Amino acid sequence: MAQIIDREFLKKSKVGKVKKINLYKGSMWENLKSVDNSTLCASTEIVVKNSDWKDTEERAKLVSNVESMRETLKNAKMQVNSDSAILKDLMLDYSIYLARQMDEEGDYTSTLCETIIDENMPEAVKLQNYIDYVGKEKVIKGINDPIPLIEESFQNMQPTSLQIKAFRHKNLWDDLVFSQFQNAERLIHSIARIIVDSKNNECIGKIVAASYDSAHLQTADTTGTTFDLKIYNTIKKAIQKGLNLKHSVYPEKRLGDMQHQIYLLVNPGDIYDIKPIINSAIPIAGIIPYGGGLQDGLQWNNETLKYPGVERGTAYAVIKTEVGAYNFVKRNITLESFNGTLPPSPQGAWYRIGTTFMDWLINATIKITLPQV
Repeated sequence: MAQIIDREFLKKSKVGKVKKINLYKGSMWENLKSVDNSTLCASTEIVVKNSDWKDTEERAKLVSNVESMRETLKNAKMQVNSDSAILKDLMLDYSIYLARQMDEEGDYTSTLCETIIDENMPEAVKLQNYIDYVGKEKVIKGINDPIPLIEESFQNMQPTSLQIKAFRHKNLWDDLVFSQFQNAERLIHSIARIIVDSKNNECIGKIVAASYDSAHLQTADTTGTTFDLKIYNTIKKAIQKGLNLKHSVYPEKRLGDMQHQIYLLVNPGDIYDIKPIINSAIPIAGIIPYGGGLQDGLQWNNETLKYPGVERGTAYAVIKTEVGAYNFVKRNITLESFNGTLPPSPQGAWYRIGTTFMDWLINATIKITLPQV
């Protein structure tokens, strides 16, 4: 039976996972260039115990700790050094809160991409470094027989570059320390939504924005005698077409001959037409209902935000193999550090460093036009 991969499923999938929470000193540019652990200033780990975050004991305990530290900083009028233990502990707790709140928002990146976290990742990421060596073993019959070496599979792949993505908040320290805790919660919830929208747009957004040639397009079936049969025929043909595609990295390999998982990206409004047919007849790993980012269409700074999703009447059959899409992470979302006493300014930059490489997965995707009733 095909799994519906929605927000609730994603939340439950996090239970038992370990999250590493780091704080870094220095500017975002220093962190982009850093290839050692010299900018790491504090770290902790948590284990996700519950799929829901809002009404849990772990959240209540964390909020109590945050409130206590906020009170201490208020009394000190924030005149503490940026290296002070209490400030680090406060920012670690806020970072834990943010990480858990992001789990609530529905980040699909890890479903379709392999996430690679490396705090010392160079700015230019060599893709071949994340593909296995190639080679074979050989029977050795004599002491002087040469022993074969394993080698790089690919030498001249174009590197992909890490990017800094950042934003500011004009009332940062007022919200985090001085005003009601409700304002801090609002800020953390907003950051989580901004980041998850952006991450989904870097993954699913690239799939829906891509241009597809005839080898990657499936038209709606017209031969079925019922609507359900037309749906079945269309999706089956799309998957068959996808499995016959050649892999971008291993062009001698059909996707269907490799270990693979099939995901179907759909508009939430179409899922009720598709799900019964998929469950009864077509083996796929999961159905991802995605109609766009939570902020899609909202007004911001004289701009209409665009986080597009799957359009009604369209679907995408995504053939995921071992070498497919990569989510490279050097810095998860963090607050840019500073020196001296606090606060240096009412603003502070939240930033993350990484990139999502989708080209090979897009080349393993079939865009589908669904039958109409």
